[in-house]
Amino acid sequence: GVSLAEWGWLECSVPLEDLGIFRHTPAIWLSAPLELKWSKGTLDLRGVPDFIALTPQTINRVSRIVGEVEQWRILENRTVFERNALRRAADGVIWVPGFAPSWWKKGVAKLLELCPAPALIACDPDPAGIEIALDVARIWTEKSQTWQPWHMDAETLSGLNRKKGLTENDKDRLKRLLLQPMPETLKELSTWMLGNGEKGEQEGIVFGGS
Repeated sequence: GVSLAEWGWLECSVPLEDLGIFRHTPAIWLSAPLELKWSKGTLDLRGVPDFIALTPQTINRVSRIVGEVEQWRILENRTVFERNALRRAADGVIWVPGFAPSWWKKGVAKLLELCPAPALIACDPDPAGIEIALDVARIWTEKSQTWQPWHMDAETLSGLNRKKGLTENDKDRLKRLLLQPMPETLKELSTWMLGNGEKGEQEGIVFGGS
């Protein structure tokens, strides 16, 4: 009996998935040239032509990963993730569903533990995107792996054809972000947004190499 508007409010206001409330079985969407092994079999991701969804239960049972990736590419926008997953080459590509719930972080941490590699993290060039990127980056930092922002810089944002104006909340978030440690690229992006009063979305970015 919950309306769509009420679901929208709940999803924005309460971490439902962290409370064990799901619309559907949660899953991590990814693409990677790897074999996942556990006691009862093997899942060869190299045979997947595009991308696949792995549930937390599946990832929890993985005991070993055969193969390696040059780096993990983490993308926030679903359309951008799918485009990159189709041309993954030697990389692993993972979709982060906005502010990542705890089950997503645990699953990605397990994959990183069994298949360590640096990360390129790409989120919207806006205040929330920076917060999401820093939150995801903690997974790599805790595993003593390096990471860097990807297409999250002032030059990329300034070159977008479409940009949105900052809200007062955006400005407050940026000011708080500038008080905490973060890569110089993200500091410059935050400063540019405050100075120009604009933010952007990832879907307008042309993703090339690293």
